[in-house]
Amino acid sequence: MRTIYKYALPFGDEVSVQMPKDASILKFGIQSVIDSKPEIVVWAIVDTESEMEERRFRIVGTGHPLEDDTTAHGADIPCEWDYVYFDTLFDRRFVWHIFVGCKY
Repeated sequence: MRTIYKYALPFGDEVSVQMPKDASILKFGIQSVIDSKPEIVVWAIVDTESEMEERRFRIVGTGHPLEDDTTAHGADIPCEWDYVYFDTLFDRRFVWHIFVGCKY
């Protein structure tokens, strides 16, 4: 069955979340601020009967470098980043840009 789910993302430069395979991402957002860090969430259309897979994202602040290293930030599984832009989030005085496009 297809439905819309919300997933919380850990705050960091390169983050991942388990979601059903072929989930279609709709939107990223900030729902609250906890300990001075934004709580970033992603909404996606998912098939609740699909197997799960890891989805990886880059969260880059304005003025921060776009790293080309395939194992940046201690990622367990190396990947190449295409830096496909998806969304921009506004967090008080900070601006975060969300990228998808990790190829294993």
